[in-house]
Amino acid sequence: MLNKLLNLLVIFCFFTLSNCNLDESQIVLDDYDLSRVSSNVNFINEDKKLNLGIKKLKIKEGKLYQYNNPDEVLSIKEISNTYVTWNSNLGHEYVTVLNPFIPAVTWYENINSIVGRRIITDVRGKLFPLKENQKITFIVDGIGMSGTSSWRSKWSCLVIEKTKIQLWDEEEVWKVICSSNTGKSITQFFSEDLDVIVRTITIDQGNKVQRDLVAMQ
Repeated sequence: MLNKLLNLLVIFCFFTLSNCNLDESQIVLDDYDLSRVSSNVNFINEDKKLNLGIKKLKIKEGKLYQYNNPDEVLSIKEISNTYVTWNSNLGHEYVTVLNPFIPAVTWYENINSIVGRRIITDVRGKLFPLKENQKITFIVDGIGMSGTSSWRSKWSCLVIEKTKIQLWDEEEVWKVICSSNTGKSITQFFSEDLDVIVRTITIDQGNKVQRDLVAMQ
């Protein structure tokens, strides 16, 4: 259906967690330059809860996804039972859970040398298998590993409907809206055929940004 190099947006929109209670989590986190961490942080790991209901992934290591606004190409570096590691042509690296609506367990921004983590707790509900009115709620604690910033927000994601949108072709997608108590809203359109989010519309403090998948290889 598409064999173009694509402009990738993995909207690691908002949340993600990580606690080193699980062996696999520790292995993932050990891949990062933890020398940047200025203090010890205790993490409560609920990563696997976020993946409930996901049976089999169609994405594969080495796949490329190109998104616009801003232009970015993401490649899949590694897939494990719980995580996906993504490399960006902008010099970034991200580790996400398998659930495409809840990216970024950890991230490394090579441009400005920032390493961070998001921790998700109080997970209730699930999104998969996708169907109307499926819902998940959780609390997100974000920590900039330089030790200079931290934040907390409560999120709720709701599966709205299966619909169609126009990309390079007409694509059948699931529409999922995630909103937080800060007023931020992220509407995501997920293609089951491609197994990725193909459009994201983010509204934050009155600003609206749309990002589309424009190619993949």
